[in-house]
Amino acid sequence: MSSQDHPPQQQQQQQAPAPAPARAAAAAPALTATVETAFVKNVLDKWRAAVPEEMSTWSFPAALTTAMCIASLPKSATKMPGLPPYLQLVGFTSMFALSTWAVHQSSDKDKVNGPSTATAWSIMYLVTNLRRGIMSRQTIPLAILASTSMQLGIYGITAAESFYYGAKVDEVDA
Repeated sequence: MSSQDHPPQQQQQQQAPAPAPARAAAAAPALTATVETAFVKNVLDKWRAAVPEEMSTWSFPAALTTAMCIASLPKSATKMPGLPPYLQLVGFTSMFALSTWAVHQSSDKDKVNGPSTATAWSIMYLVTNLRRGIMSRQTIPLAILASTSMQLGIYGITAAESFYYGAKVDEVDA
């Protein structure tokens, strides 16, 4: 039976608007996304006010973290409490060195790659070693945690802005 066989009254019933709760549920994700976007924008704006954009082009914070990891390799080989295992620290040292190079090589067209690499590896180090470093109460592990946190704070704003706003990524494509 096609729609032409139905009487006009049945066609009107099929096209009746959805009840009010269903319309409200459909509008809820859009409202939630708007509130979330406003919250993220507010947080990123405050973070950007604290960390100027020029700081994300400095390679010094990443180089400092790399140097601290290199200096702590002998202590990690002797299993100093609070430091990651030797091979893990070698891996993090090489990734921090790579992020130092990426930040240093960042050009006017690509300001996102270096800070994003540094941010990702800072997060990985903190996720895997934060508890171990704090529980040890040793100076060397706490200094590396502080340096990694500083690196995350400096480079993280550029990475977060490119993720949420896409502003820096659009400049690369142009």
